[in-house]
Amino acid sequence: MEHREQTLPAFHVVGVQIRTNNADAIDTIGPLWGRVMTEGLIQKIPDPSDEQLIAVYSSYESDHTGAYDYTIGRRVNSVGEIPEGMAHVEFPESRYAVVTSRGEMPDALVQTWMKIWQADLPRAFTADFEVHDFETPDQVEIWLSLK
Repeated sequence: MEHREQTLPAFHVVGVQIRTNNADAIDTIGPLWGRVMTEGLIQKIPDPSDEQLIAVYSSYESDHTGAYDYTIGRRVNSVGEIPEGMAHVEFPESRYAVVTSRGEMPDALVQTWMKIWQADLPRAFTADFEVHDFETPDQVEIWLSLK
């Protein structure tokens, strides 16, 4: 699977969070995206560092077959008071495999994740994230934490 490796400095994400797993993802993640887009939840995040939406997979129970926290939010410049109903995810400096999903979303994204699950990447399963940029709606970068 084509990817590049990159190290990122520490950063923080604030957003709306649920606990789910890949077996239940269609019934849980889709409705969360619906809430985020229709209820204006992203605009309530204080001190965002950019306009991108970040979808975070963290607190893995095991690997891609177990439960995890799924957060839709934004990177923030600083973590002050977190709005009610939102969560904070801290990313330490880490090395990532970066995979780009291209095509009609969300189908292309689902297909890319299926390839990732079958790939032989040395994943750490600490915290992974997707970068959703409104300027490129048919492209999503997936950042996978590496051991």
